[in-house]
Amino acid sequence: MKFINKEVSSNEISDQNWYTEAAVFGMDYEENSKDNEGIYKEISKKRNLSLDDSRKHAIELGYFIDWTSLYATSFNGQIDKYHIIIRNF
Repeated sequence: MKFINKEVSSNEISDQNWYTEAAVFGMDYEENSKDNEGIYKEISKKRNLSLDDSRKHAIELGYFIDWTSLYATSFNGQIDKYHIIIRNF
């Protein structure tokens, strides 16, 4: 919402996206699993999911946030042909 209201810049969103992407990659490739365990437990409690499903949920949501940030800042609301082709496989 802050981006839409021009309260934060594209550069600020892009900078923050680096942290989001790093966190999601860490979850996806099971790095820092002890650090992420608390996140999975909280999701499990709030969503009534198993820990494994909570991890999957966190990863999917993280990638959604990552791509949303890229879409808004790096792609100017457009997805280039390269990414469209990859997503169709």
